[in-house]
Amino acid sequence: MAKEDGRRLVDARHTIERRRADVRASRESERILQRQIDEQAKEIDRFRTARQEEAQAYVALHEEHAEEVDRLRAELAARPAIPAWEAMYEPGNVSDYLIGYTNDEATAKAAAETWIRSQSEVTGRLEWEPDAPLSSYDQEWKLVQRHDDGIDTGPGIFVRQRAADAAERDAAGKDTPTGASSPAAADGRSV
Repeated sequence: MAKEDGRRLVDARHTIERRRADVRASRESERILQRQIDEQAKEIDRFRTARQEEAQAYVALHEEHAEEVDRLRAELAARPAIPAWEAMYEPGNVSDYLIGYTNDEATAKAAAETWIRSQSEVTGRLEWEPDAPLSSYDQEWKLVQRHDDGIDTGPGIFVRQRAADAAERDAAGKDTPTGASSPAAADGRSV
């Protein structure tokens, strides 16, 4: 019995030592895990700080340019939906063809000349002549092709500036005075 009690005592000591070792290992694991958690928390804090700095920089940049952005938005809102200048091809025997809209005369003329050159060979010198504008236009120019033999031909290309009140109606989103959907239709021509 004494031998058995000695064996139990030795087993109990071994069990106690194993449990102590397990507790030490568990505590070490907890310390390692806590260090990892602390490192991750520091990384999260660095990330949050960087995001806050970026957000502050964005707000500062926005505030710095807010006045200019507001001015540009107001300027854009004041513009008509369709630019004031248009280039048209009107051959006379078929429907008219819109070459495009532009914001100024020079660009409209350049677009029209480029378009005519892309459609056929231009054998003469291209010149612009003032023409009598239609009722909903302030200015009108027609393209004339001057040939070396002294004959001038009109290829049916026109550049027009819509009347100021037509541009204002367009900016307001209203139709032309006759209720037509375009200035050309208001003048009774095909669109």
